[in-house]
Amino acid sequence: MLQAVMHPETVYRYSIWAVALSLGGCGVGAALLIGVAMERVLPASTRQRDNALTAAILSIVGLTFGVLLAFVAMLAWERFDAAETAASHEAALLLDLGKVAAAMPDPERTHLLGSLAAYARAVRELEWPDQAEGRAVPAGSPPLDRADAVVIGMHPQDIGTGNLQAALIAGLTRLRDARNERRAAAESQFPPVIWVVVVAGGAATLMCAALLGTASLRLHLALTSLLSLSGVLVLVMIVALGHPFQGDLRVTPKAFTEVEDAIGAPLREAPP
Repeated sequence: MLQAVMHPETVYRYSIWAVALSLGGCGVGAALLIGVAMERVLPASTRQRDNALTAAILSIVGLTFGVLLAFVAMLAWERFDAAETAASHEAALLLDLGKVAAAMPDPERTHLLGSLAAYARAVRELEWPDQAEGRAVPAGSPPLDRADAVVIGMHPQDIGTGNLQAALIAGLTRLRDARNERRAAAESQFPPVIWVVVVAGGAATLMCAALLGTASLRLHLALTSLLSLSGVLVLVMIVALGHPFQGDLRVTPKAFTEVEDAIGAPLREAPP
């Protein structure tokens, strides 16, 4: 279980439901094992005498672990939301550039639209699979370099074309910034120490719960199993959202597919 959450890329090969069932089963199994072992080492009659102290310590440990788990879950959700926002922003900037490029005179118009459409296609077909496999995306982009070369090499003959050139230069700069934000979101990971602390905190909470003494062993095992299961399910959510471009709950390149179609439309409609 620790190996799975510290190296979450191994679990993205499977369905999130399969991962949840597997980790949930491990959590419930650990709770049952600890509960039965505790009953043999310290019978319930012995533990019941210190229930007040154990409950006080459990409340402190449980609250600390709950706050930690909520904090990590919030970070995972914010990371997922930031990645989704960065990808949408990049696609929107690309679409805006396509609209400006469509207003340029030929041959710059054709070259720019072709380069921008090629960029959208490269993001969708080349970069997104790399992100989905956890591989780093190259910093450079040949289609953007070609677009830069076309814009910088222009010699406007009137004020209108000069304004369009300035808008394209600014737009390409913003597009590269958005691209870097997406790359950073895909490459960022939780430090291993966070996973160690989360799993250790869950184990400590489970141990404190197992130290409570109850008249019914079955009831005790059921309650500790539910406690373990609730923590594991939150942990599954953290793993699923912690890597925004991997797994079932991943950010998809749908926006770039739509942008590629929109940018390529003027080229398809142009007379031969």
